[in-house]
Amino acid sequence: MTIRLADMDAAIFDFNGTLSDDEGVLTTVFTAMAAELGVPLTGAEYAASFLGRSDKEICAELLRRAGVVSDQLPSRVSQLLARLADSYNAAVAVEPTIGPAACALVRELHRRGRPLAVVTGASRTTVLPALTSVGLLELFGAVVTEEDVTVGKPDPEGLLLAVRMLGLPEGARVVVFEDSVPGLDAAQAAGMTPVGVRGSLSEAVAAKRGIRLVDALDPRLLDLLLG
Repeated sequence: MTIRLADMDAAIFDFNGTLSDDEGVLTTVFTAMAAELGVPLTGAEYAASFLGRSDKEICAELLRRAGVVSDQLPSRVSQLLARLADSYNAAVAVEPTIGPAACALVRELHRRGRPLAVVTGASRTTVLPALTSVGLLELFGAVVTEEDVTVGKPDPEGLLLAVRMLGLPEGARVVVFEDSVPGLDAAQAAGMTPVGVRGSLSEAVAAKRGIRLVDALDPRLLDLLLG
């Protein structure tokens, strides 16, 4: 059975690389921080090892590779997350990464009365300012960030929390926009319908999971058939 995306009961958006076209910014920031720690990290290695993981997990792994002992990790991770937020927010203030087409899709879904959420492994200190800057924050009934969960994607904890926060009934048909394999796997584990946003995702990855793959977020996706 197929259903138009516009007729789904709710929509959940990943943030980095999906709603926000910012993977280039994150690659630059994380590779620079890794270099300061004396940890070799290329853009390709970042994409292969860290895409889809939470900011906290990435920072912790970089510190482990730098030889930071476990009892020092919590404080050092907090410091690195603060540095990440400063660098990221400065970059997107110069060039916003949530584009007009993505904004238009969110606004149209909201206009049609669809409950909306963001579920991301990023920190609130980066997500909330970005959403506010383009006037989208008030349209989301739930924003779940890495601070709100005990484990990140591919675990579906964040998605299931968003469903509860939105007050959706059992069996609600939820579409999830994702740009990473962990995100797609989390959506399927939660019993939701993932739509892959092209970037790091390949046709082979999408075909293996039986999902639709789109080039970018755009209001024209409202007529996309899912099933």
